[in-house]
Amino acid sequence: IADKHAIITNLDNKVTLEPHGQAKVTLNGVLVLTKVQLRHLDRVILGANSTYLYVGLPCEWNAEDLSKYDYDFFQSELAAVEGFDRDALGKQ
Repeated sequence: IADKHAIITNLDNKVTLEPHGQAKVTLNGVLVLTKVQLRHLDRVILGANSTYLYVGLPCEWNAEDLSKYDYDFFQSELAAVEGFDRDALGKQ
């Protein structure tokens, strides 16, 4: 477990995420290697399973239903990017 996983910066209403050292940071299921700008409803995983939904600045909000973004959604997205079908795994 790392003490620090990422550096999050808000500069002029642009929020960026940058991995700290060798810490594992995943954005929308894809490993982050360099600084990236966060966008409304981006999914961030720090380490193996600390999941966060980035809810952007108030000017980016709308009437979306955020309830679909639960832990299973994050894990399914990560599994899909890595080539796994979570539904098929339980049928074997």
